[in-house]
Amino acid sequence: MRPLSKLLVVSFCIFLVHSGRAWAIWQQDGIPVCNQSAANQVPAVMPDGAGGVIVAWEDHRGVGSDIYVQRIDGLGVLQWSAGGVAVSTAAGDQVGPKLCSDGAGGAIMVWQDDASDLLYAQRVNSQGVPQWTPNGVLVRTLHLVIYEHHEIVPDGAGGAIISANAWDVDPFVYVQRLDSSGALQWTSDGVTIGGGYRPSIAADDAGGAVVAWEAGNSIGAARLAANGTPSWNVSVASAQNAMNSRVIWVSGVGAIVTWQDHRNGVDYDIYAQRLNPFGAAQWLANGVPVSAAAGDQFNPVLAPDAASGAILTWEDARTGTPDVYAQRVNSLGAMQWAGNGVIVSIAADAQTSPRIVPDGNGGAVITWLDHRSGLRNDVYAQRLVASGGGQWTANGFPVSTTPGDKAAPAIAPDGALSAIVAWADQRLPPNIYAQRIEFKYGYWGHPEAIVDYVTDMPLDNGGMVGMQWQASQQDLPGGGLIDHYSVWRQGPYPQPWMEVGTMPAAGQPTYLMEVPTLADATPGDPALHQFKVVAHSSPALGYDWDSNVMDGYSVDNLPPGVPLSLTAQRLATGDVSLQWNGVGDSDLDHYAVYRANTPGVTPTPGSFLGTATGTTLLDAGAPPNALYYIVTAVDVHTNEGGPSNEANVSGPTAAGETPPLTALTVLPNHPNPFSGSTELEIGLTHTGDISVEVYDVAGRAVSTVGVKDAKAGWTRVPFAARDAVGGMLPSGVYFYRVRAGAESVTRKMVITR
Repeated sequence: MRPLSKLLVVSFCIFLVHSGRAWAIWQQDGIPVCNQSAANQVPAVMPDGAGGVIVAWEDHRGVGSDIYVQRIDGLGVLQWSAGGVAVSTAAGDQVGPKLCSDGAGGAIMVWQDDASDLLYAQRVNSQGVPQWTPNGVLVRTLHLVIYEHHEIVPDGAGGAIISANAWDVDPFVYVQRLDSSGALQWTSDGVTIGGGYRPSIAADDAGGAVVAWEAGNSIGAARLAANGTPSWNVSVASAQNAMNSRVIWVSGVGAIVTWQDHRNGVDYDIYAQRLNPFGAAQWLANGVPVSAAAGDQFNPVLAPDAASGAILTWEDARTGTPDVYAQRVNSLGAMQWAGNGVIVSIAADAQTSPRIVPDGNGGAVITWLDHRSGLRNDVYAQRLVASGGGQWTANGFPVSTTPGDKAAPAIAPDGALSAIVAWADQRLPPNIYAQRIEFKYGYWGHPEAIVDYVTDMPLDNGGMVGMQWQASQQDLPGGGLIDHYSVWRQGPYPQPWMEVGTMPAAGQPTYLMEVPTLADATPGDPALHQFKVVAHSSPALGYDWDSNVMDGYSVDNLPPGVPLSLTAQRLATGDVSLQWNGVGDSDLDHYAVYRANTPGVTPTPGSFLGTATGTTLLDAGAPPNALYYIVTAVDVHTNEGGPSNEANVSGPTAAGETPPLTALTVLPNHPNPFSGSTELEIGLTHTGDISVEVYDVAGRAVSTVGVKDAKAGWTRVPFAARDAVGGMLPSGVYFYRVRAGAESVTRKMVITR
């Protein structure tokens, strides 16, 4: 493998001009989600379905707080207006944005208008264009909402289902559905499902939703069908100070609910319950204990574990200051990890506000606020594998540790074995920041390379492709985590991955390289290979990251050279002997010979005569008229080179006669090269003896053959490639001298064994 040739550099530059891809911009400690600095707050984040996320937040660039939204692709590039898209800039404060997918690359958001205490919603499409009434549609006209106790999930049909608190005489929970146009689908004030606080909602797999909430000293749950009809409404648990309930839906299993309660009269513990799709409790009455350790455990959140269970995480004060712990529960309600949970972080000082997403492999990624510096809250993260072990640095890997307090971390998986975290950040300048965290080691951005392009090398004899890849974001000018790259190839037929070369990291945004293939594409076989790039840290760390895999193939698109010095000679038999100088192309397959009755022969099917693997051909039975010939070279991939000079022979001077000989004439032996035997065509002007002496390249005579009393005209003399004592002559170049009387002619032959 070698750096790219100048020719391929030109072709890749053309590709870059048309590709429109920018070098990724994830940076250490995160990137701002908009170019307007302000003390923005309360980010909410969701996957965009294309490897990136959509982030909504309270924006304080104006007099009050407004709702803005931004889309960030998987490379960290802002996709919408640099300042974000205004969702609501209505008078007064707009607070507490929550969002969900619209199923078409956009988002539906809900928030509270602080002046009226009413909920509004808006949809933005995948291009960031608001689709409903400016500043949002009203979700409910009656009763005041309770600040931030609203959530939103997709309905699977382009709309959304919203849960919220409202006040009448006492607080109650209601649910409303909006279709893709923003129209209310249930009663104008939604469906009331019970008294209580802080509803949590999860979409089911039938166009409806399940909601859990705290109701005095109990946890309630209800499932609503797509038309708003309650399917069931049950009590999940009755326990002192049961609160902070969260719910997820597991397809085919039902709902899993978690909460904290004070049933032991001493401290708060974490409990969970599973409800089947019909609302029946599946675990212990009042729930199974997830953590009953000493001290308070509180603020649980959970995510599915890809095996019909769930992974839960919470704040845990068993040692005094809050830490973060986690536990996995299976579909039967049995705890899968250490009793009372495994450590996520027990670093110095407080760890709070954990948030969790599944990792796609039975584990989870958790992010939280961390005060271990003693100066400020920073953002950390940790991945737990399915067995409960921490995958990254003990006590978590830093997401952002810049000066300035952080708040309200939110996290969403991006579908590419990584997640994107967003948070409010008071660094200078303050803003909402976001960062991508890869799941393998927990590093920020894209530590892996990204293969952009695999293309055939132009104007070559095949066997090579050109690759372009975007550098790892840890490959930084002046040094970084990445030490070098290795390039790997698989195929084109059942083959293991094989390393085919390396390139040192140089702190540049892209790399270009020529890579060998094992076979070239032909009309009957595309010979597809697979290629990837592995980014390597220093050997001391031993980290490596695989890129995406991309197909590619090589093509022999360089035709062979042109045969030179074509000669044609009509023999006494009437046949025509052709000879030419061969080409030196290593991938030569054969020569094609063309014949016509008039000058101007062209290499077309109508004039095709035959093929030869050597540099001679006998046109046996050639017509007795004047003939014209050309020769082309053809390689193993059927590329045909340009035509030779045109050679011709005349017809007989009289019926059955050939042109007269005027001197000793020796035509090139044919075939040539040869392995077993060859023939010499020798023309005499008069009867006499013929002697053929064969010499090696050192000038040593190795063999002699001859004919006594050869008649005038043409005589064929065979040569069996043997020496004077009958031994086989070795492969090589030889010269032969033909003598007849006082005349002699010398020519060259090649023996190949």
